[in-house]
Amino acid sequence: MKIIATFTAGCLCLPGAMFAQTGETPTGNAPAATPVQAQAVEKTGQDAGMPSPAPVGSKEPVDQRAAAQIERTSSAPWWDKLLQPGVAALAGLGGALIGALVGRWNTVAAINQKANEQEIREIQVRLNDFYGRFQQVAEENQLIAREFKAHHSDTSMRTLLKLVDPAWRASLSPSDKAIVKGLVDNGNMLRTLIREKSGLVDPAILPYLSRAALHFSMLDLAHSGQLENEPDRFEKFVYPRALDDVLALEMSRLNGRVRELVQDSSKAHAPLKALYIPANLALAEWI
Repeated sequence: MKIIATFTAGCLCLPGAMFAQTGETPTGNAPAATPVQAQAVEKTGQDAGMPSPAPVGSKEPVDQRAAAQIERTSSAPWWDKLLQPGVAALAGLGGALIGALVGRWNTVAAINQKANEQEIREIQVRLNDFYGRFQQVAEENQLIAREFKAHHSDTSMRTLLKLVDPAWRASLSPSDKAIVKGLVDNGNMLRTLIREKSGLVDPAILPYLSRAALHFSMLDLAHSGQLENEPDRFEKFVYPRALDDVLALEMSRLNGRVRELVQDSSKAHAPLKALYIPANLALAEWI
């Protein structure tokens, strides 16, 4: 029995020693002896009368080279320390650029809006102080003249050419004389408006307004009997009917411009296009 116990103890001690040696090797792959194995070896040795082996530590010695290698393997690459500050700097620069662009856009939009509002005010002054007033009085005159011509059953009649005839003026009824006086008074009003507000008018319309102002002057002279009865001579001084259509074109152009500026108030707009007058509205040659 003693021999068998001694052999068994030797077999059990041999793996323990091998485990212990393996734990000290650089590889560090073999596990340390478990507490159960250590107790079995100690008990066998006692039974065989052999001294108990020294207890095997439960912890393996740390391999300094393996730890250093693991530390080097797990550390971040060298460029990562440079990349993070670079990304942060780029993000800050991008934010600053975006802020500058937004600020510049707001500034430009505010400047454009102010310029558009100023142009709208100027157009409204032109519409209210000249075109609107002129159109209102001119339309009143047209209505009066239409009724006057219809009463005399002569829709093609030109009042100026009739007024130079003293006999015709004398044949008018009190009502007709009052109507004619109203036409003359309105004409004088329009002539004064042209003289005082011509600076608000597009240059392309000025020749038409000059003809109209001249017509109103001749109408006043004929009504007061200061012109001789020469209708052929004064035919060129009749009212330029094309003026009404030209004024309608101009007012439509200006109102369209106001709508354009209001719809895109923060946008920079191209200059207002010049007034286009079609050939059918061209003034007749001055004779």
